[in-house]
Amino acid sequence: AAMNKTKSKPRRYRTLKVILGILVTAIAIVAIGYLGLVFLLVKAFEGPNMFSNGCDPQTPQSFASMARVTLPDEFSDFDSYCWGMHGWSAEARFEIDPDDLEPFVASTSIDFTQLSAELPQRVNASYFHQSKGMMKSFLYGFAESSMDWYEEIVVDTSRPDRWVVYFVVLAG
Repeated sequence: AAMNKTKSKPRRYRTLKVILGILVTAIAIVAIGYLGLVFLLVKAFEGPNMFSNGCDPQTPQSFASMARVTLPDEFSDFDSYCWGMHGWSAEARFEIDPDDLEPFVASTSIDFTQLSAELPQRVNASYFHQSKGMMKSFLYGFAESSMDWYEEIVVDTSRPDRWVVYFVVLAG
């Protein structure tokens, strides 16, 4: 009987080591999964470019391509972002010469003759919300060609020499 006790101790010890190893591995997997989830949540709350900024502000043509518009030959203070999940959005803010507004709008689905000096209750262009309190005058327009494609423009016309364009496309 004494022999059986000595043989079962190493077996129990090995079983305990295996169980402990499985437990440590499971805890490590859960911890890594948790850290991954935290990383995704942090990225989600950083801003709209949660799933990459496909239209980097350093390359305005990437925005133009994604939004299917033609940017004026000369513009300044360009900023943009694109993001998406089940649908996508492309948005930009830039300054132009007032004479370049009509050709830019012609490259969109928005009817230039329908631009209005009245804003709706809800404006989708988020760059606009950062500076709407400083606008003295503006133009607004939108086009919805289908349930899957919506364009909106707000133009700050407060300065006679440079206008600020806020343009957004929502798709999908």
